[in-house]
Amino acid sequence: MTTSKNESIKEFTVALLIENMEEAKSISSMLREFGVFAHFYQSLDEYWVAINTFTPDLSIIDVKCMSMGSSLLQDHPKVKNKKLSVCFYYNEKSKVLLGSTYHFLHEGYLKKELNLKGQLAAILQRRNQIVKLERETSVLTDRIERLQKRSTTVLKDAKLAHEFRTDYESLVSRLHMFHEVNGLQSFMKTLVHYFSDWSECEKFTIYELSKTKQKLISPKSNRSKFKELPSLWLGQVCEHGMKDFAIDMAEQVALDQIGNSVRTICLTGKFQNPDIIIIGQFKEKNIPFFQWDLLERELSGSYRKTILDLHRDFVDGNTFLGIWDTMSLLDDIHYHQVAMTHKLMVIDLKPLIKVIQEKATNRFYYKDFYNDFIFGLFDHLKQNCKISEYGVEQFLVFVENDLMEDAFKRATSFISKFDYYRYFEDSSLVLTKKMYPELKMIAPSAVNFLRSRNGEQQISSESFEMTHHNARTKRTRGLLRM
Repeated sequence: MTTSKNESIKEFTVALLIENMEEAKSISSMLREFGVFAHFYQSLDEYWVAINTFTPDLSIIDVKCMSMGSSLLQDHPKVKNKKLSVCFYYNEKSKVLLGSTYHFLHEGYLKKELNLKGQLAAILQRRNQIVKLERETSVLTDRIERLQKRSTTVLKDAKLAHEFRTDYESLVSRLHMFHEVNGLQSFMKTLVHYFSDWSECEKFTIYELSKTKQKLISPKSNRSKFKELPSLWLGQVCEHGMKDFAIDMAEQVALDQIGNSVRTICLTGKFQNPDIIIIGQFKEKNIPFFQWDLLERELSGSYRKTILDLHRDFVDGNTFLGIWDTMSLLDDIHYHQVAMTHKLMVIDLKPLIKVIQEKATNRFYYKDFYNDFIFGLFDHLKQNCKISEYGVEQFLVFVENDLMEDAFKRATSFISKFDYYRYFEDSSLVLTKKMYPELKMIAPSAVNFLRSRNGEQQISSESFEMTHHNARTKRTRGLLRM
């Protein structure tokens, strides 16, 4: 099993009831390879007493140990109420005893003479999935109970529910003001306007993560309800948005400036964690049933739309080249010394595509990966460049000569730190560096690029540099407009 599978079942508790000590040791050793440590019992009486105090996730029972004196395993209360998950261990000699197991609700059989490790892996994975589903069911059941209690509370006071609907519909209707935003600065002004005009909001402030991701900053506004707070240095870089400690720091400052009773609304957009938080003092007694989480999602949606609109403008405006235009441009560079001020960097995604193909049953979210990867790449390059796509396997990036060294380092850093596994439906099964793309520089030429795709010999960089040197003495026929 892979490391990720080991990690997924390492919290198992397994009980072994096996007569032969050597056989028990062998099975216990295999379990340790899966990250599972077993409790060993040699007699039914000993096992009987132990499982009265705890319920293991799985019990491996030797069919020769199912009875002892007048005690029968089938009479144990946890077996009767089906609270005990068991599988049965047997060998060729003891298989005649399997008949006594047919009325059990069990996880399967382990035969000594067969591949025990493979049998164990199948049973543990299946049992691990069942345990996971049971826990999720428990969480959902608790959530349903909470929702039922909440519904009961709402129904007890129809008048308050009606007031809530009226207030909420008013707030939702005002969300239309975000449809007119144009850019992040416009969004922030609209956000201040939104809370300033909300009658149930008494005071509020806004913090956003700076571009360096090392401090929180508060926008400026002359609105009466808005309280501008000082910037907060975080002491570390928050690469994936505001961490909990950063939000706690902001809340502590807000408590001193706004009041003792505040509520925090978190907006996510660029990162996994919040980019923006609104901390405010509200007349919550007037809106006891208000769905704050829904308001948070609506505002986050408007924020993400603003970001995507910016990215769309960025991509549509002279950033991407079609692949046919790219191949023509490469040959213009090679044959006619056009745009010799630029070099070519190729990002090869074949290792990732190979893993996707190998894990065909594990869905890969292409669109989410593409958006995060391409805009993350541009953000790391910190400079103007042009990019072209060759199917799903390669990106071609044109960078100015004097910026290429820095761009190559930045691109290398980005590729090595990007979380590719997050875009698989089951990310625990693909924790491997084998999927990391390859980054290389090649001499600009359409044929050279095609050769590099097929692993053929390329035009040498020395030859290309000589062509480049000779071209400097000629009048350049055109430039790559960046």
